[in-house]
Amino acid sequence: MMSLARAYTLRQIRSHADDAAWFASEPRADRASIVEEFVRRSNELFDHVSAWDTHWHGQVFRDEIPFTPEGEEEVAHLSRLWLAACARTLEMAEDQSGKTIEGLDRLRLNADDARGALMDAGESSVTGRNCPEWNRKR
Repeated sequence: MMSLARAYTLRQIRSHADDAAWFASEPRADRASIVEEFVRRSNELFDHVSAWDTHWHGQVFRDEIPFTPEGEEEVAHLSRLWLAACARTLEMAEDQSGKTIEGLDRLRLNADDARGALMDAGESSVTGRNCPEWNRKR
């Protein structure tokens, strides 16, 4: 069963992804400050996903709850959704060539961490763009 914290994080990721899709459809202009806000939100959402992952695994390791493949999949699903939204944010940042985007280095590190965690969990190809739920919405 989905916890309130997980449901909130999932809703925030979806909202962020929808905002990124809107942004990508807008005419190109000097939008570095808007991109910085997307980068900030992406990093904040990564912190939520990471906290959920740490919390769930911590409960399992302390034998407070049993390990279940479904629980592991919930954590992986949040990471895949975040990576999909992150991919769009990174694309927006790349369009701002020559401009310094605050938090971008951290976002790249967070994306690498999320990809690594998913690959450690057995996913062979993780780009963020191969999230089935993301692709259904677009």
